[in-house]
Amino acid sequence: MFIDNSWYSHRKIFADYCNVKNKPIFGTIQHGWITFLKNEWKFAKLSKLKKASFFCWNYKIKKNFKRNKISNVICIGAPFIYIKKNKKKFKKRNLLIFPCHSDNRNIKKLINHHQNIIYYGQTNYEPNYSVCLFYKDNKKEIVDLYLKNNWKVFCCGNRYNQTFLYKLQETILRHKNIVVNEFTSAYLYSLYLKKKTKIVLNYKINKKNYNFKNSWVNIERKTMTKNQIKELKNQYKIFLNDKISQNKKRELALYELGIQHKKSKKEIINLFGWDNAYKQLIAYIWFVINFFLYRLFIK
Repeated sequence: MFIDNSWYSHRKIFADYCNVKNKPIFGTIQHGWITFLKNEWKFAKLSKLKKASFFCWNYKIKKNFKRNKISNVICIGAPFIYIKKNKKKFKKRNLLIFPCHSDNRNIKKLINHHQNIIYYGQTNYEPNYSVCLFYKDNKKEIVDLYLKNNWKVFCCGNRYNQTFLYKLQETILRHKNIVVNEFTSAYLYSLYLKKKTKIVLNYKINKKNYNFKNSWVNIERKTMTKNQIKELKNQYKIFLNDKISQNKKRELALYELGIQHKKSKKEIINLFGWDNAYKQLIAYIWFVINFFLYRLFIK
């Protein structure tokens, strides 16, 4: 129904999984890791049609909506878990980092890529580094900076790229170790794929402390308060504790990704209204209206 159902190849993944044509669905697909800090549920995009469901990743999210009297929420798991694993044999590179990135709405997070390079150069990871840049940061001056320091640069394209998550899966599979510098879906995906995965939010250069991200932006596109950041870190302290095993972290990642809610092909087709002519008509009309409104007022 909404144009963002197709962002980051989400709708295509479900269509490929079900072996059907990629077409509008009767409902809304969650895209991205929702951590649900206080009141963030208000800003998730929901359909005004009561019978059109919001398809979320896990029960925690459904529970938060239910607590706020929104009941038409169905857990189906993250689109990423529906991608067939790429079985190509890759020559593994050592380290892939996902640095903090600029926001889609041009809210800059003031990332110092030069310091990124210095920091990883002094870690225990053996050289053979790669970086995966968000499309807003995939600019010549940033790319050249990494290339000049013998890094390999990856980018999965913009959010309209219908192979986005397929490329992301392949990029992760090409590496032995994954490090992310913010709470990002890529962290969960890497644990899902059984990679050695780590979150690093702060670092030191010459005994001086730095944050990878100078400003934290929440779902409202506002800078997060210190209390919100503290709440987020406390909620996912398992992920931040290096003493906890990768297997234990993977268990939590699988819960966040909703692995236990993964549906069969028949169930997805039914839930999305792909087997119902009436729902398909309504979904298509809403999609066309939403598409033109988005082009006029948002893009």
